[in-house]
Amino acid sequence: MPTKLDLTVDIIDNLRRLADKFYHAKKELLHKNSLREVELEALHLISGPGCTFKNLQEQMKIPKHQAKRIADSLKKKGFVEIAVNTKDRRSRKIRTTTKGLELLYYFRISVANEFTTLYPALKLKPKIEIVAYHLSYIMAVFAGFK
Repeated sequence: MPTKLDLTVDIIDNLRRLADKFYHAKKELLHKNSLREVELEALHLISGPGCTFKNLQEQMKIPKHQAKRIADSLKKKGFVEIAVNTKDRRSRKIRTTTKGLELLYYFRISVANEFTTLYPALKLKPKIEIVAYHLSYIMAVFAGFK
């Protein structure tokens, strides 16, 4: 019968393997889509509701001009669109395009699939997207996005 230490070592080993797979999958995804890590982090943040340059700048803790440069780069690659904010015409809203949402969906599902491979008890089909969303955020923090 395995001891608590054995189980802990097994969990840590599985998390290390998951982090390694995640790291390589992330690098491949970035390379395939000509993205930088900072752009993928921004895309993850922009996918939330009502993102503006100011929101992006505050969440990423970067200067406003850098947030604009990242958003413009994502727009040029087709992952986001930038529009006038109807509530405040001085600001601009940044929205994820279908292409951007597909990329994030693929990224989140691939992380969830890796996780459920290591932890088969989580193979609950209706909840896979919820697990994928939360795990992509956890793994993003774990892999050094933040």
